[in-house]
Amino acid sequence: NTVIIGIVITKQSIHSFPDKKNPGCERSKFTFTLRDSPSDYINVTCWGSEGHIRKTSDSFKICDVVEVQNAQISSKTGGEQEDRWQPWTPSQYQINASETHSTIGLYSGWDYTEFMALAHVPIRPPNDYYPLGDVLANGQALDGSHINILAIVKNTGTPKEMTSRSGKPLKKCEVKLTDNSCTSFSLFMWDDELIELAQTWTPKENIIFASDVKVSFDSYRNSMVATCNQKTIITTNPDCREAHQLYQFAQSLASEGGSQEEEGEAAGGHQDDVQSISQVYTMEQVMSAQDEKSQCGGSFLGMMFPLLTSLDIDEDISSAICHRCTSCKVRVDEGSTHCPNKACPSMSSSAPLASEPHYSLLISLSDHTGGLDRVRLSGKPASDLLQRTPQEFLLMGAAEKTELKASLQLERFKVYFKSGISTSDQWRPNVRVLSMSLADPAEAVSYLG
Repeated sequence: NTVIIGIVITKQSIHSFPDKKNPGCERSKFTFTLRDSPSDYINVTCWGSEGHIRKTSDSFKICDVVEVQNAQISSKTGGEQEDRWQPWTPSQYQINASETHSTIGLYSGWDYTEFMALAHVPIRPPNDYYPLGDVLANGQALDGSHINILAIVKNTGTPKEMTSRSGKPLKKCEVKLTDNSCTSFSLFMWDDELIELAQTWTPKENIIFASDVKVSFDSYRNSMVATCNQKTIITTNPDCREAHQLYQFAQSLASEGGSQEEEGEAAGGHQDDVQSISQVYTMEQVMSAQDEKSQCGGSFLGMMFPLLTSLDIDEDISSAICHRCTSCKVRVDEGSTHCPNKACPSMSSSAPLASEPHYSLLISLSDHTGGLDRVRLSGKPASDLLQRTPQEFLLMGAAEKTELKASLQLERFKVYFKSGISTSDQWRPNVRVLSMSLADPAEAVSYLG
C-alpha cells in the first residue's frame, strides 16, 4: 500500500465527460499538484463518479496537507495534451487515484510545519520573473507566452458569474497587481479553486509569485494582461529576498500614501526626461486624460501653465519634510532607532539608524478650466522651486517660511508632470511634478490663448 503525503500547491476545478463504458453516465476528474520538498512536486489526477469526485474535491483546498493512499504511479506520457492541461513538474511520474482503489484525505499527522513551509517556496528560482513594467514594455512581443511574475496584490475583484457559448456556467475574477515598475496590471482567473484562493488575499499585504501565467495583448484595454490557466501555480507570500523587498516597498507606500515614483526618486532611480515632453494640457484636459488612462492602469507625461494656489510649508513641518533611511531610502519615523525594511543593508550593522530629510509636499494648481489638489512635489523639483535643500529648509524660521510661501503662491509656473495611479488606499489618479519653474508670460499666453 502506497501512502504519499504533501501540501497541495495548486488545484483545478472538476471536469465531467461522457463515460464511454457506460452510455448515459458521466465520469469526472480533477487534478491537483502535491509537494513534499522544495524540489519535488507531482501531479495527481482523481477519477470517478461525479458524486465521489465532488466529495473528494470538497474535502481539501489549496495549501492543505493531504495523504493519498493506494494510488497508481505511472510514467508521464510526454504528450502535448499533458503539457497543456496541467502544471509542469520536475518528476518523471504522475499519480492517478481511482474511486475504486484509492483514498484521499487530510493529513492525520500532528506535525505540519515541514509541509506548511513549502507553501511559501516558489517552484521557480525567485529571480526568474518579469517585472510588470517589462511585460507592458515588451507588448505584443510576449503575446501568447507563459511567464512568471512577482507582484503586490493591489485589489481582488468580485467573481462574476458568466455562461459559456455551450451554456456551461463559468466564473471570472480580475485581480489587479502592482510593483515598483507598474501601477496597475490585470491578472484574470477562470478556475474556481484559484478564485477561492484569491478571495483570501489582502491588498498591499500579500505578494504573489505566479508561475506560468499566459500573457496576451488585450485590444479592448489596449494593454497586456495575464491569465491563469491549467499550467499556473501561485505561491502566496513567497519566502525569498525579492518578495521581502517588494513587501517592504508596498508597506512604505501604504504608510506614507506616496507614489511609487517618489520612492524611486529618493533611491536615485530613473527620472523621466522632461526635454522630450511637448504635449500641453489644461487642468480640465489632465483630469479627462486621467479618467481615460486609469481604466488600464496607464500613465502619461505632459506640460501645463497653472497658478500655484496652495503651498503648505509654514505650518506643520511634516507636511513638507519626511525622513528616509540613508541606506535603502524607505521612509522612517523621525527618531526611529532601526529601519523598518528587513532587507535594508543597515540591518546587518550594529550602528544606529542613519536617516536624512527629503521634501514631500502636496500642492494645489489651477487655471481657467479647473484645479488639481494633492499634486506631489518632492526631490530635486522641490529643491529647485524653494531654492533650498531639505537641510537648509529645516533651519528656516517660521517668518522666513511664510515670506517664501507668499513669494511663490499665485504665481504662474511652467510645470512638467507625470500622471498615474496613486498607491494610496483609494488608488486614485494623481499628478507628480517632474520640473517646476516660473513661466515666461509670452510662452504661457501662446499656449493658453
